[in-house]
Amino acid sequence: MSNNSPIIWQEGMRKIRYDPSLSRKEREAQLRQSAKEAGILPPDENDNDIILYTIEDIQRIFKIGRTKAYALVASPGFPTIKIKKKTLVPKKQLNKWIDQNIGKTWSF
Repeated sequence: MSNNSPIIWQEGMRKIRYDPSLSRKEREAQLRQSAKEAGILPPDENDNDIILYTIEDIQRIFKIGRTKAYALVASPGFPTIKIKKKTLVPKKQLNKWIDQNIGKTWSF
């Protein structure tokens, strides 16, 4: 794909381009994947293989930076699992935590 391809979405410095020679279905799949890689779309919630999120996933889900993601994960009551030095967040417990904290304001 060349840099002359049309830009379909631009957010700050992130640009998503598409190849006009592809079919509509292929173009949509390409755009969706590019948006996920650029952090514009969150990871697939329908992906049943994912049961634990990483800190990078938390950053994308909440659209926050690395420092705030670590602060959020370290906050009391936030569901985490530590495996050696790696911090992981169980998907089901994260969804419960979000439901329990709707309407609350968090600042770090």
